[in-house]
Amino acid sequence: MAKKTTGLKKRGPIDFIKDLTERKTPWDSLPEYDQKAFSPFLMNMWLGMNHNYTELINDWQPYTMSDQAEGRLSAKNVYKLYLDLLPKVRLPFSKFVKRTVNTKYNPDLLTLVAKHFYVSELVAEEYVDLIPKDRMEEVVRLYPYTDKEVKKLLK
Repeated sequence: MAKKTTGLKKRGPIDFIKDLTERKTPWDSLPEYDQKAFSPFLMNMWLGMNHNYTELINDWQPYTMSDQAEGRLSAKNVYKLYLDLLPKVRLPFSKFVKRTVNTKYNPDLLTLVAKHFYVSELVAEEYVDLIPKDRMEEVVRLYPYTDKEVKKLLK
């Protein structure tokens, strides 16, 4: 059976940022489905990427992240807080910051080092940076790799 669509477009973080800054839309004017879709976490993430608001968002983050704990604001109150704090301006485009993919080392080497030293692959990358190549070769040779595979890993 086909899913019935209501014709409503799902709103994302950018739409809420525009509501908070450009349009200054009050919480009570938002439809109920938008009120439920509002995410303080996503607002903090997107607003924090704008260098003008990074410190402000960082300062308020302990109070805006979850309404489960005492002293934390509900999504409604986070929206109202940002509505009052943020000026009525069109925010410039903020490029979403993504983690860069490491191509410096062989991913299999990082996995091996991470398992050998019981660390994350991010920490394993630092280990590979710090451990001399001859010592790293000794670590790799503890495992059943051929000479050709060892050279490929350490490349």
